[in-house]
Amino acid sequence: MSLHAVPVAILAGITGYAAVLFIGLYVTLANVVEPRARREYLTFGLTCLAVVVYDLTSVNLYNAGSFEQGFFWQRGQLASAGILGVFYIVFVWDFLKMPIPATLRLACVVMAVLGLSVGVWESPATLTREHALIKEVHILQHRIVYYEGALGAITELLMILFFIIFAVNILFLLRYFRSPKGCQVRGRQVFLLATVISGITATNDLSVALGIHNSMYMFEYGIAALFLSMGGVLLLRFGDLHTAINALNRDLSKSNAELMIALEKARRSDQAKTEFLASISHELRTPLNAIINLPEGLLANFTSINLIRCDSCGAEFKLEDDELFDPGSSCEVCGAIGLKRHQRLVFRARPDKAQSCLQTVVSAGRHLLGLVNGVLYASKLELGRADLETTTFDPLDLVKEVVESTRPIAEKKNISLSLKECASLGTVVADRVKIGQVLYNIIDNAIKFSPRDGLVEVNLAATQPNEIIISIRDQGIGISQEHQAMIFEKFHQVDRGSTRAYSGTGLGLAISKGLVELHGGRIWVESAIDCGAAFFVGLPRVPRESNKNAGSLKASALLSDKRTAGIT
Repeated sequence: MSLHAVPVAILAGITGYAAVLFIGLYVTLANVVEPRARREYLTFGLTCLAVVVYDLTSVNLYNAGSFEQGFFWQRGQLASAGILGVFYIVFVWDFLKMPIPATLRLACVVMAVLGLSVGVWESPATLTREHALIKEVHILQHRIVYYEGALGAITELLMILFFIIFAVNILFLLRYFRSPKGCQVRGRQVFLLATVISGITATNDLSVALGIHNSMYMFEYGIAALFLSMGGVLLLRFGDLHTAINALNRDLSKSNAELMIALEKARRSDQAKTEFLASISHELRTPLNAIINLPEGLLANFTSINLIRCDSCGAEFKLEDDELFDPGSSCEVCGAIGLKRHQRLVFRARPDKAQSCLQTVVSAGRHLLGLVNGVLYASKLELGRADLETTTFDPLDLVKEVVESTRPIAEKKNISLSLKECASLGTVVADRVKIGQVLYNIIDNAIKFSPRDGLVEVNLAATQPNEIIISIRDQGIGISQEHQAMIFEKFHQVDRGSTRAYSGTGLGLAISKGLVELHGGRIWVESAIDCGAAFFVGLPRVPRESNKNAGSLKASALLSDKRTAGIT
C-alpha cells in the first residue's frame, strides 16, 4: 500500500465512525431538539459519509494496479467531492442559522449534477483514457504513484465551481464572525481556520489537476481538518444542549416539587373544607335545635277551650268537653236568651319558663347569625373587599374594654383574666372595631382552651418605635409546631370531627390574621403541647397607605356586638 494511502485510510475509518455517531444522534434527538438545530447532526453525518467515500476512492486510486482501475476510482473521487461540497454548504448555513442564498442553492444543484455526471458518464467531457498519465511524486524519499485520466471540460468546471463556492463560503464566514451575532458562536475561530486550510488544499489540488505544478494531492488532509472542526463545533453545541437539558431537568424537578406542594395544599384545602362542613354542621345543629325545638315546646302549651258567650251582658261560661250546648238556653246572669258558642286559645305554661325559652331562642339566633356573618366576612377578606375605617385611639383603652367584655366568659370557668399594668404607649391609627374583633377572638379562644381555674394574661409592649405588640397568654392544651402555621388558615382546626371537645368553625384566627395583615401588621403564635399558647399581634402605629380608605365601608353587624359576633 502507498505510504500516502495509510493516513487517508485511517481518516476514512474515523470519519465513518463519526457518520454513524451523528446520524444516530439525529435519530435519538428527534423529540428533544428543534428540527433546524437537529438537522446539523444529519448534515454532518451525511458529510462524513461523503468524506468516507472520497477517502476510500483516494486510497484505491493510490493503490490502483491498472489504468482501468485508476479511472474508476478517480471518477468516484470526483463525484464524491461534488456531493461533499453540497453537504458542506448546507452545514455551513445551518451553522450560521441562516437560509442558504438562492445563488448558492443553485450552485449546489449544478455541482451535484456535475459530480454525478463525472461519476457515471465516460466521455471526453469528463475523463478520457487517450491522454492517461501515470503521475509520480517523491516526498521525504517516499515514491507515490497514481493513475490519472485527462480532465474534460465538465470535470474542470466541477473543480472550478467547487473552488469558487468554497471561497464564497469563507468570505461569508469572515463576514459572519465579524458581526456581533457571530461572536456568540462557540468554536468559530477553529472552524474558520479549518475552512481556510481546506480551501488552501483545494487550491493546491486544482492547480495540480490543471498541470500548473506537479505535487501531491492534499485535499484529503484539508477535509480532515474541516471534519475535525465541524465535529468539534457540533460537540460544543451538544455540550450546550446537554447543559440546557440539565437545566431543563432541574427546572422540571423544581416545577414538579412546586406542583407536589400545590397538590398537597389543594388536598389540605379540600380536606379542610370537608372538615369545615362537618364542623359547621355541628355548630349549626345546636342553635337550630334550640330555634326549632323550644318554640315547638311552647306551642304545646297552647290549648283550645270551648266558651259560651252572652251578647247581652258579655258573660262567658266554660263548656266542658262532655257538656252539650243548647242555643235556646238562657243566660245565668241576665236571663237573656240567644247564647253563642266560640273557642279561645289558652297558654298554660308559666311565664318565667316561657321567658327562659324565648331567651334561649334569641341567644341561639344570635349565635347562628355570628356563624353566618363569620363565613361571609372571611369571603369578603379573601376577595379583598374589606376596607378600613381608621381612627386615632389609645390601644390600651381598647384592650381594657375587650378584657372587661370577655371577663364574664372567663368567670363562668373560674379563669383569672388579667391585664398587666402598663403605661400608655401612645396612640395608633387603625380600625378600632376590627382590632377589637381580633382581640376578642384571641382572648375568647384563650379562655375556651384553658382549663378551669386557669390564667389568661394580656400584655402590651412596644419592641419597635413604630409597632405595638399585644400578647395573650393562656395555660391551655397548647399547639404543636406542625399545626402553628395551619391554625391561621381558613376552616382549619387542630381539634377536628363532630365529636370535638371544643366548639368553633375554624374561621376566627383566619379572620383575625386577615384583619391584622389588612393593617400591615403581623400575627403569630408561640406554643408547645401541654404548655399553653402565646398569641402576638404586631400592630403598626399607622396602617399601610394602600389600606387607608376612611369612610369606604361601614362596620358590619358582625363587628358591632363583639360578644355575639365572636367567631372561634
